[in-house]
Amino acid sequence: MEVNGYKIEQHADLSRAKLEYTDLEGADLTGANLQGANLTRANLRGINLRGANLRGAHMRGANLEGANLYVAGLADAHLTDADLMGANLTRANLRGANLQGANLECANLTRANLRGANLQGANLQGANLTRTKLRGANLQGAKIHVADLADAHLTDTVDADSNLAGANLAGANLTQTYLRGANLQGANLTRKNLSLAHLADTILVDANPTGANPADANPADANLTETYLSHINLDSSELSYADLGALDLSAPSLKGTNRFRVVEINGYKIEPGADLSESNLEGANLSYTNLEGANLEDANLTDSNLSHSNLKGSNLEGADLSYANLSYANLEDANPKDADLSYTDLSHVNLYGANLKGSNLEGANLTNADLTDSILEGASLEGANLTDADLSYANLQRTNLDGADMSYANLYGAYLTDEPPPGSNLTDANPTFTNLSGANLTGATMPDGTIHN
Repeated sequence: MEVNGYKIEQHADLSRAKLEYTDLEGADLTGANLQGANLTRANLRGINLRGANLRGAHMRGANLEGANLYVAGLADAHLTDADLMGANLTRANLRGANLQGANLECANLTRANLRGANLQGANLQGANLTRTKLRGANLQGAKIHVADLADAHLTDTVDADSNLAGANLAGANLTQTYLRGANLQGANLTRKNLSLAHLADTILVDANPTGANPADANPADANLTETYLSHINLDSSELSYADLGALDLSAPSLKGTNRFRVVEINGYKIEPGADLSESNLEGANLSYTNLEGANLEDANLTDSNLSHSNLKGSNLEGADLSYANLSYANLEDANPKDADLSYTDLSHVNLYGANLKGSNLEGANLTNADLTDSILEGASLEGANLTDADLSYANLQRTNLDGADMSYANLYGAYLTDEPPPGSNLTDANPTFTNLSGANLTGATMPDGTIHN
């Protein structure tokens, strides 16, 4: 295919090519070099530009609806008023790009680099901006409501007058962000860092800067240190457990707001070495708390939030942690022996050297968990998700892994017997060997160092 004398094909060298107003709909330019090319108002709908170099390219008003720009290089590109609706920009480099007035509705910008980019007045409704780097970006007047900005980096960004209503900002970093006049109504601010942010005249009605649903009156963990909140509307917001150090609350509306740091829950003092044995902490928000060496034997922690908490060396023997959130928690050398951890979120948890002997982990989420040197003897992990988990040197003797997803898990040096004794039944209630029946071991590193196919 040739257009204006240029060959349109994969890995083509089209640097500084003059392709303005051309029709390249559905073309395959995978890996092509389009640095400095002129694609002004070109029809690029559904085009495949995976891995292409578009640095400094001129694409003002171009139609890139549904385009594939996965890992494409778009640094300093000119995309003013371009239509990128539904485009795949995963891991794309848009550093310093001009996207003023661009339409990025429902676009996938996961892990994209938008540092210093100009998104003034851009439409990002429903866009996926998970883990996107937006440091220093200009989002003034942008429409970002219902967008997913979980764990995004927005440090030093300008979000003034932007519409973030209903956006998911869980875990986002907005340090020193300028949000004056922004609409954050109903936004999810879970684990949000707002330190030194400027939120004057911002609307936070029904916003959730908490670790859970504000209707549950659970504590927040937002960092609001030295945040400027002049004339802010915090109606119905939940700010207990928030860091309010050096906070400027001049003339805010705090109707129905709890802004005092709570140090006790249900009458229990939450601190290192605390004796919380047999305590009832069902549904409690204990995220980011320090319970190192605490005694939680036989405690009821069903549905509790312990994400990012420190439980190093704690005693959790016989505790009920079913359906709890322990993601990113530290349980190094902890003792959850015979604990109920069924359907618990243990993703990215540190269980190094933990004693999980006889514990119930059925249906638990252990993706990216560190279970190195842990004791799982006789534990039940039936239907658990252990994708990318580190089980090196773990004791898996008599562990039930029936139906568990162990794809890409590390089992190097783990102690297990994957072959049943003669005449035994894999469905035995109390197997004397490790039950791997139905387990998915795709790409897993086996005890001998081999990769399972």
